[in-house]
Amino acid sequence: MAIRCIAFDLDDTLWDCDSVIHHAEQTMFAWLQAYYPAITQRYSTLESLVASRVDYVQQHPNLHHDLTTLRTHWLQALAIESAYEPAMADAAFQVFWQARNQVQFFPEVLDSLELLASTYALGVISNGNADVHHIGIGHLFSFTLNSAEAGVSKPHPAIFEQA
Repeated sequence: MAIRCIAFDLDDTLWDCDSVIHHAEQTMFAWLQAYYPAITQRYSTLESLVASRVDYVQQHPNLHHDLTTLRTHWLQALAIESAYEPAMADAAFQVFWQARNQVQFFPEVLDSLELLASTYALGVISNGNADVHHIGIGHLFSFTLNSAEAGVSKPHPAIFEQA
């Protein structure tokens, strides 16, 4: 049987996830300081804000497969505890998400993907919420599937079966 399709993860496969997320959280923290200062008065450092998110994630295991919803709900909770409208969470998430999609590819990734795409169908199966079209590499992939769309996270077999 010949190989017809190769599926990739994104984070820590095509780029370093930790540096991308750290940059996105720094960008969002600066935005919160400028537009929603009561939140950053309560969480005066990026580290304390991240610790708040980690606590929220641990309290909501039912959302682990949907990082966008999880982060948005956490931002809504921050808004409420700081006497802001919960709707600010959507704008805050967009600031995070725009920065989250500013990735630095590992060396040779783009050349390798283009070479592989000339022979094979390529796909993405990811637990993350990066957007290959927003990043500018969507044209290389025949399909994308993330854990939010699948309703389960890797390594659950259902996400691979859906792909």
